[in-house]
Amino acid sequence: KAGLIVKWNGSEWRDEINRSWNSSIPYTLADVDIAVVNASGSVLPTSVSQQVTGVGTHVGNMAFDTAQSRLLVANLEDINQVRFEPNLRGKFQSNRITILSNAGNGTLTVSSTPDLNSHVDFNNVGGSDSERALSLALPADLVRKSDGTLFVAATSSGRVGVLSSDGLVTGRVAVGQGPTGLALDEGRNSLYVLNRFDQTISVVDTNSKLQTSVVSIGRNPESSSVRNGRRF
Repeated sequence: KAGLIVKWNGSEWRDEINRSWNSSIPYTLADVDIAVVNASGSVLPTSVSQQVTGVGTHVGNMAFDTAQSRLLVANLEDINQVRFEPNLRGKFQSNRITILSNAGNGTLTVSSTPDLNSHVDFNNVGGSDSERALSLALPADLVRKSDGTLFVAATSSGRVGVLSSDGLVTGRVAVGQGPTGLALDEGRNSLYVLNRFDQTISVVDTNSKLQTSVVSIGRNPESSSVRNGRRF
């Protein structure tokens, strides 16, 4: 006997070859990716006005687009229901930005999910060095400039992705290892990047889209084997 991972499609539990398992699983599970909190009142606790599903398996940080009243969310989407080689064939996870629009009544709905690695040809299961050199993996933090440009910290790639307002990748900035946090200072045309693995902060010029300096943030008490192994 072996365990089986199945996926809820909105009405049924289905496996990777599209068999229904509703007879074995007579229930559903909570799938709350984002909670919308009504914070307009003066008395706490405030109420949850909406629970949003279908955003992603692992949800990172978010950025609000005030110009278009949209929410942009960095996330990973796992393809857990596909098991074992050769079925997996090299594709088991997607790195994405999910864009949620405001329906006008305060309700958020998923409008699009741009893939950060649309340049990858998954028909070539071995991949290529040129594809890997452009890839943005494990999106963690996300910030938005007033002109609509998005910056996303790709923790597993040592890069910051530069995106259009629609979440399409337009460039990549090489920074330190393990970028996890971003802080934007538009007045100084600067983006500050926390590189967790290197224990440094990169300063990126938001006009040239280049790293201009690196600052140490002090001693890391972790052992060298832990520090050197984090990127793997």
